[in-house]
Amino acid sequence: MLSSKKKIDIEAKELGKRIVEAVIDGQDVEIDYPKAGFMCSSCDAACYDCIAITSKNFHLCNACGKCFENCLHEVSKETYEKWYRLAKRNAVAYLSSRVIVSKLDPWVRRKYAVKEADRYSRIMEEEEDESVIGLLSADLGIKAEIGEDYRIHVASYLRCAARIKADNWRLINRKLESGWIVLDKREFLRLLKERLREKLEEPIAYAKGLEGYIARLSTKAQRERGDVKELGKVEVSCFPPCMKRILSDLQHGVNVPHTARFALTSFLLNIGMSVDEIISLFRTAPDFDEEKTRYQVEHIAGERGKGTEYSCPACDTMRTYHNCYGECEVSHPISYYERCMRRKMDENRRRKAKEKRERRKRGRDKADTGNT
Repeated sequence: MLSSKKKIDIEAKELGKRIVEAVIDGQDVEIDYPKAGFMCSSCDAACYDCIAITSKNFHLCNACGKCFENCLHEVSKETYEKWYRLAKRNAVAYLSSRVIVSKLDPWVRRKYAVKEADRYSRIMEEEEDESVIGLLSADLGIKAEIGEDYRIHVASYLRCAARIKADNWRLINRKLESGWIVLDKREFLRLLKERLREKLEEPIAYAKGLEGYIARLSTKAQRERGDVKELGKVEVSCFPPCMKRILSDLQHGVNVPHTARFALTSFLLNIGMSVDEIISLFRTAPDFDEEKTRYQVEHIAGERGKGTEYSCPACDTMRTYHNCYGECEVSHPISYYERCMRRKMDENRRRKAKEKRERRKRGRDKADTGNT
């Protein structure tokens, strides 16, 4: 399909490219998809001898496809063709976008995983048929039971919730019954989203038929990422280890926690960077949203809300939130930066004074040579 010259496949690959391009630009892509009820949940036909169908417990489905292969449900040719084209286009677009991001910088793949998981999550939230949710969780390798409530096996829970930092997601704060944890729908979909993000971040090693797209988007991604050293009047070499680490993670597409983002933003504002300059640094963040980022940065800068400009957290606070990455022998990141800048200024003054003395000496030597 990826090397096909058929019109539908070319359109699908273009859509896949637009998806990746939107991720790099921090934009969203609206994709049309079939909005129809899940027929198997209402069909009484015994199309296949399967416990998932007879019991309507679709979480037991092993995705063998026999029920679809033997489906007796009739639809018009026009409806079938419409849904088939939409399904194929979306499938090829999905596959091509996965292949493209696999060949780009890791930060693009991480950002793609977050953005696409968000998009699919919104679709899942709109889904009213619990059978579809059950099929999706089974396809993602999640052991769950969906009936009057949502039950997930503890092993699947731990895997999905591992990167969620909020205290209420810690296993100790959950009720565990015979190896199962009961959730509401919103919580269950949150875990599906995390598992989907993890899956979308996995690379696919295949590019035949997509080389041109990859080359163009690779150039765009490099241009968008920029260089961590180019921060105008700010001296990156004087950043304390914590800020260097957070900034590096941010520019490499790592999903930096809120506490670290606040620390970096307030630090950069305190040392003289503008709101727009800081927003440009966040563009490579996996979940970048320009409108939300601008609001948050302006709020920290004191341009919104009560007009309070926030100070960068002290080292003790940085350690409390596990954002400290070195023993700097200072009590505050700003102190580290100012001390380093003073040292650089002193070095520059000494260097300039030395150059001035050397110029004078050369001038005197030249004058002595002329007199001789």
